Amino acid sequence: HRGAVRRRIFNVLAVDEAQVDDTAAALGAVDAAAPLPAALGEGGDGTLAMEVTGEKESRVVLASRPEQESKQVGTLYSVSKNVGLCLLRCEGSFNDAESFAQAPLSEGTMLASAAGRRLLLRAPPYAFAQG
Repeated sequence: HRGAVRRRIFNVLAVDEAQVDDTAAALGAVDAAAPLPAALGEGGDGTLAMEVTGEKESRVVLASRPEQESKQVGTLYSVSKNVGLCLLRCEGSFNDAESFAQAPLSEGTMLASAAGRRLLLRAPPYAFAQG
């Protein structure tokens, strides 16, 4: 490879703050190569799709860490209900499928939409497809 690929598409799931732990556990139980179950994108107060408009600012994905200011690390695309695709700026090199087994951001990083909704991150299933 000629250099580190640092921007990749990831799935994001918008969740209410009270449901973060339960939803993260349910998301972790889904096989990495399997599609995201539709039930995980349902529910909650409002939807991510209602927050994302044609305005560039509404599609921003922010990362925050304890005692640091939040910064833009991604952009939302193709949002439906509470699920979206995010072009994410990763902290490591994501040149091959094996890279997706590691976290794209450092531990303790929390993601949020421009409107403040918590976002959970999931590597795209195609990265783990056997073929």
